Amino acid sequence: MNSLIYQNFQIKFSLFGRKFLSSLAVVENPSIFRDKHEHNLSPLNPFHVFNGWTKSRKCTIRDAKVIHAHYLKTAIFHSDIFVANHLVDCYCKSAAMVYALRLFEQILHPNTVSWNIMISGYNQNSLFEDLWRTFCRMHSLGFDPNQFTYGSVISACSASKSPLCGKQVYSLAMKNGFFSNGYVRAGMIDLFAKCCSFEDALRVFYDVPCEIVVCWNAIISGAVKNKENWFALDLFYQMCHGFLVPNSFTFSSILTACATLEELELGKGVQGWVIKCGVGEDVFVGTAIIDLYAKCGDMDEAVKEFLQMPVPNVVSWTAIISGFSQKGDSISALQFFIEMRKMEEEINNYTVTSVLTACADPAMVKEAIQIHCWIFKTGFYLDSAVMASLINMYSKIGVVDMSEMVFQEVEGLKHQGTWAVMISAFAQNENSERAINLFQIMFEEGLRPDKFCSSSVLSIVDSLNLGRQIHCYNVKAGLVFDVSVGSSLFTMYSKCGSLEESYEVFEQISRER
Repeated sequence: MNSLIYQNFQIKFSLFGRKFLSSLAVVENPSIFRDKHEHNLSPLNPFHVFNGWTKSRKCTIRDAKVIHAHYLKTAIFHSDIFVANHLVDCYCKSAAMVYALRLFEQILHPNTVSWNIMISGYNQNSLFEDLWRTFCRMHSLGFDPNQFTYGSVISACSASKSPLCGKQVYSLAMKNGFFSNGYVRAGMIDLFAKCCSFEDALRVFYDVPCEIVVCWNAIISGAVKNKENWFALDLFYQMCHGFLVPNSFTFSSILTACATLEELELGKGVQGWVIKCGVGEDVFVGTAIIDLYAKCGDMDEAVKEFLQMPVPNVVSWTAIISGFSQKGDSISALQFFIEMRKMEEEINNYTVTSVLTACADPAMVKEAIQIHCWIFKTGFYLDSAVMASLINMYSKIGVVDMSEMVFQEVEGLKHQGTWAVMISAFAQNENSERAINLFQIMFEEGLRPDKFCSSSVLSIVDSLNLGRQIHCYNVKAGLVFDVSVGSSLFTMYSKCGSLEESYEVFEQISRER
């Protein structure tokens, strides 16, 4: 065994180093240890081998236990804080947070890095309550959080939609001198953009001059998410004239803004910049370019960009399928979906809903039934968004009985979107009695119809008394100010012959706009 080790590494390891390597023999693919820099490894410090190993592969709980067992035998865990921290990090990356916590508690003198690893692990595994408890405990024990601590905690507040907690953390960060730290501010910009208002995000952004790309990325992404697409383009212009080089995250957001605005020429200009900066092969940027051409209706160019991608991901496939669906080219959409399945690519609910949209055509009844069977077989019928799309598909091809059957099958999965689609299906097929009955059942089951349910029912109501009752509900629920609800009310009163009330609704819509 020793002679093999000497041949592979061409270095004389100490007995301790050889024991370390032999403990890794049960781990798959031991050849990863061979490296062109292996002659620089210290024979007395196999920790360097462990560090390179964890970075070279996705760490699993089995791998972490193998390393853990070795360090228990050698007693190096309690004597080297760096080894302890990396082992805790390996458990965190393998989503074994129970083991990570148990190991963390055994560290005699944890440092700030130890706490950061635990907090980051809870954040990556969406265990936000545990993260918050760990952060509070860290603070109460007198450890000083750094920019990485604050970044992880603010990120968790954003993901859990807890702006109040985020504001408290940001206040603490400012008190401790991290007011101008770009990464902390980027986290707060993202939090405010997602959970509060874009104006608050802008206030944080403009408080201190920012010269790092991450802050600009956060505010541009926030602008796009809040549908401030022209403002996002203006920010991008300011950023570029401030001598900052955009990266793949910047380009992804800006291309999304161009796609939403359907500004193909602007998008082509951004694509030219992408090529110039050398990030054209980035999968997220490539997907954004495909989405740009698809939403602007240039499917030939979208396909060309798709075929040039080194390794398209599920988002790329979904973008191209969705583009054909939106253009009404159901055949091409299904062909790409079939090819996607042949390639054994991952398929998510967004892909399935795009395919269902393509099948929502009276000429695609056979394909619609086939995709329904596939959905049932693969388990996507448990996803409420997929079921809502399935109901809508059958409604569009004129088979409302099948829509109702699907609706009845998802008894435990119904949410407002599913109810809204079913009511809309009855309304579109002029089955006013069933639509109104379903609307009433929502109240009986304690559900509050949203603007989509209300506008669908109002579009087919021909009874003035019933229409007034629904109008009262919309006033109480605050839905009357929505344009779609207001327009449906205006149409309903006109259809029922109450022109005076129709005019009042019209004036109300005009004032709100």
